[in-house]
Amino acid sequence: MKRGRGTIKKYAIYFVFFILVSVIVSPLVNELLIIGILNYYGCHFTQTQGSDILRGISVVTTPLCELSAQQRVAVSGTGPAANITISFILFLLGMEFRNKKQYRNSSLSSLASIGFIASPILLMLSGEGELHGVFSIIDAEHSLWLLPVLGSILLALAVLYFWSQIEYMRK
Repeated sequence: MKRGRGTIKKYAIYFVFFILVSVIVSPLVNELLIIGILNYYGCHFTQTQGSDILRGISVVTTPLCELSAQQRVAVSGTGPAANITISFILFLLGMEFRNKKQYRNSSLSSLASIGFIASPILLMLSGEGELHGVFSIIDAEHSLWLLPVLGSILLALAVLYFWSQIEYMRK
């Protein structure tokens, strides 16, 4: 394994890439999908910009129309569902790159995968976010305990995957 400045620079680039995906790209995809769904329903909206540790750079999109329960579920669930789906696709792509011994592509795809799932995991564990709203909309507050359990399982899997990717990158 190559040691020294090149290795530190490589890890720094990977770290910056991970932060960009988890703090900027993932929240942006989330909000763009919410805006797309609201536009599909013909609903005007307002937006408030902000940032915090759980959501990264965030834009809170508030509909200015009356939505049915099904429409509210679609609006609230689209972002997290898309982030989890994109994460899974990038995970599979990273594994394919790993099988083909394309180290850089595997590392970037894997870190992007973890970056996309980081926000939904943190929100599941924190008791905040769109998924909690979905449970409220469908009148299933009694099942909210499932989100931290699911978040813990996803976190454990993400940490194991991240660790295996670090080991893989060290080769």
